[in-house]
Amino acid sequence: MTPIVILPSGPRSKYRAVPVVIDGVRFDSQGEATRFGELQALERTGAISQLRRQVVLKLHVFNGFEIVPIGRYRADFAYLEPDPQQPHVRRVQVFEDFKGFDTPLGRWKRKHAALEWGATVRLSRAR
Repeated sequence: MTPIVILPSGPRSKYRAVPVVIDGVRFDSQGEATRFGELQALERTGAISQLRRQVVLKLHVFNGFEIVPIGRYRADFAYLEPDPQQPHVRRVQVFEDFKGFDTPLGRWKRKHAALEWGATVRLSRAR
């Protein structure tokens, strides 16, 4: 599993992340690719299940009369993990973002998605 670094042909990305391709899958950064590998290992051991990439959630507000769409949140990863209170009975939905640099808009979207979708939303970073 050797990463292929994609050399940028246009302007630099906003936060200078360099995209990579591993096993034919494009990732926005080497850190995101590494985290995906870690999650795949957890899925193989059964610690998590139903691992998915680039999951889009629509965000809405209620304006008093109707539900109005206001945008979307794209999580880098989504998976199910055991509920801490009932680990053998129930699994909870987790959405995870890998960020090298966090922004106020990103924090707001994660909080909104957690409240609207009733899921755990995590931020992971390079170690």
